[in-house]
Amino acid sequence: MIRHLFLTFACASALLAAMAAGSAARAGIQDFTVVNQGSNAIWYIFVSPKYSDSWEEDVLGEDVLMPGKQVSVYLNSYGSHCYFDIKIQDSNGYAEEYYDVDLCNVRTVYFPANAPKTKSRGEQITVVNNGSTQVWYIFVSPNYSDNWEEDVLGVDVLIPGMQFLVPLASYNGHCFFDVKVEDSNGYAREYYDVNACNSDFVHFP
Repeated sequence: MIRHLFLTFACASALLAAMAAGSAARAGIQDFTVVNQGSNAIWYIFVSPKYSDSWEEDVLGEDVLMPGKQVSVYLNSYGSHCYFDIKIQDSNGYAEEYYDVDLCNVRTVYFPANAPKTKSRGEQITVVNNGSTQVWYIFVSPNYSDNWEEDVLGVDVLIPGMQFLVPLASYNGHCFFDVKVEDSNGYAREYYDVNACNSDFVHFP
């Protein structure tokens, strides 16, 4: 079966240019995450320093950010500058602008801003691919289970430097999960008793 690139997080040319220092290492103190908590895909994300009179290039490029997903934005060329303006627009043309955002302290921007936050206690785990090869399989099971659940990636892949959010709302607030991540070379690691209520990031490898 042909596996497709996971476009939700695979921000190709524009985003990779912003990640000039390398996807595995976060070099910018202003790096942040955009969470799409709306019902439409996000088509554009513009980020500019406060002192600029125009928007920088769209960091998503040809990719889109689907509802319920998130993407990391890397800013490596602004030194110690903290304040930025952000513009986000969805597939219906609805846009919101966020001014004077202190990205030295703010780590997450939600769109639309007035929608209920998608993150709630014990409802998700985010897998971050810090390796140099694509992740092909992610299995997540509650720690009381003796078997792995189905691969949550399906036909998609998680490319190096990107992340994938695994919703866990169907477990009614259960906190502890076992996670198995396997890359395209067959290398796999298992993470046991991951506390999704307090430490919901799994970094692979």
